[in-house]
Amino acid sequence: MRKQTGRREKKSGRRSVLLLLSAVLLSLLLSACGGEVKELREEQLISAGSSICSRAEMTLYLLAENAVYGGGSGGALWERQLPDGDFSSYIREAVTTYLVNLFLLDAAARREGIVLSEAEEQAVKNAADRYQSALGEERAARYGITYDVIRTAFARWTRAQLYYEKIMHEAIPEISEEEARAIRVQIIEIDKSLGIETARSILASLEAGSSVSEAIKGIVGVSTRKETVIRGTYGGDFDLMAFSLRNGQWSPVLTQEGGYTLVQCLLASVPEETAVNRRRMEQAAHEAVLREKLAEVAAETPFLINPAELDAIDIASTDGPDAVNFFEFTEGIIVTG
Repeated sequence: MRKQTGRREKKSGRRSVLLLLSAVLLSLLLSACGGEVKELREEQLISAGSSICSRAEMTLYLLAENAVYGGGSGGALWERQLPDGDFSSYIREAVTTYLVNLFLLDAAARREGIVLSEAEEQAVKNAADRYQSALGEERAARYGITYDVIRTAFARWTRAQLYYEKIMHEAIPEISEEEARAIRVQIIEIDKSLGIETARSILASLEAGSSVSEAIKGIVGVSTRKETVIRGTYGGDFDLMAFSLRNGQWSPVLTQEGGYTLVQCLLASVPEETAVNRRRMEQAAHEAVLREKLAEVAAETPFLINPAELDAIDIASTDGPDAVNFFEFTEGIIVTG
């Protein structure tokens, strides 16, 4: 019996919500464009509607990656080989995907009529001022990063976050405690070669009052463990049976791939884990709505990329011990109540 695991993505506070969508939206976007890739002018990397991502704006995010990963490695880190290419290619693709998502969120925000308040405009200006000061004139000139590029980037990021917050506050069907319920179980797995009669014999011994160790003593090919599970951890017959058990009750013999399974309910509800799972399910529901809305935007928004310019970007050139992290300057721009 194997756990059915969905794709889980770690979220970084530096990038907030945007990497949750990762390559999914990029593929949706290119599908919406019929797979056609057109070229932009030199120094223009991505466009969504009338918004254009310049090489300078992308460099803001590459500097952020260098602040996290590079640390003045002299380029050695970026040449490190991974299964699908070097680390430099991996980061370039990740930042490109991030920017596609960012520009789509910004396009969606504009479509919804989201504009920055006076307080947010001032916060964006303050963040841009601090970033420009940290970047310094020499590096700004080297990368072609003007104050207008910086301020535009912070404003775009802010609109994207505001749109996300709007989606998070939209009505989503409430996840019930029963749907989210986590339970604590004891599982006994019996190898198929032992036959179902062995499984039934073990169950009879357990129901007669024997402990697990007594019931399986001397039988080779039997394993036992305790764990906390939610619906979908194993799925199928396991869920149907396990979530119907009372505290202390054993299930009938379940026939699974590779053998037989017995399940005992130790706790019919684990409140802390149930609460965590409920929040996780609600988050997933919101993200599904967000993906759906952005897919609609992607289908209706003219989108262009410049693959030659993207491939020509030298990430190692932005490496340095004093690289500036864009995301560290976003804190406090948006105040949520």
